[in-house]
Amino acid sequence: MGALTLAAAPAAAQQGSATDARLRAQRDTLEQIRSERAALERRMQELRSSAHDLSEEVANLNSRADATARIVRTLDHQLETITVDVAEATRDLVRTQDELVAQRAVLRRRL
Repeated sequence: MGALTLAAAPAAAQQGSATDARLRAQRDTLEQIRSERAALERRMQELRSSAHDLSEEVANLNSRADATARIVRTLDHQLETITVDVAEATRDLVRTQDELVAQRAVLRRRL
């Protein structure tokens, strides 16, 4: 049973690094979208302080709404990734605890 635990460890480490990479990529995307949204908000402030065409303001609002929707989607993806990782870690923990109980029983029989 110890070999099973040792064999599962490298796979879990690889899966963890893949998840970390996905989360980093999602964070990068999120930061890009936030920067875009901040620029749109600055432009809206400029529009509000000057004479302008309302269609430009509407276009800005639409772009901000799109950026906000992309932020929400990215955060949803991050949450899904984290939820899957937690479920897998919980499953692995339960399996390891079961193996530990079995190994302790074997050890007690030997003693």
